[in-house]
Amino acid sequence: MASDIANLRRAHAQAFFDRYYVPGNITVAIVGDITGAEAKRLAERYFGPMAAKPIPHPAITEEPPQNGPRARSWRCPDRS
Repeated sequence: MASDIANLRRAHAQAFFDRYYVPGNITVAIVGDITGAEAKRLAERYFGPMAAKPIPHPAITEEPPQNGPRARSWRCPDRS
C-alpha cells in the first residue's frame, strides 16, 4: 500500500531485515550455465558470512470471508 511506503522508516526496515533475512529463511534459485561446484562456491561467498539466527515464526493472518465476487478497475493517466 502507498501508505506503507510513505510511513516506512529506516529503523523499521532495518528491524525487518534483521529479523527475516537469516540464513535458515533464504531460498536461492540459480539458473544458467553454471556447475554445481561453482554455484556452491558463490553461495558460500555471498551467504557464508551471514551469522546464524533463529528462523522467525511466520505471521499468519486470517482473511475475511469472501461473500461473493469482487472486481475493481482503474485507468492509468495518459503518460504521453
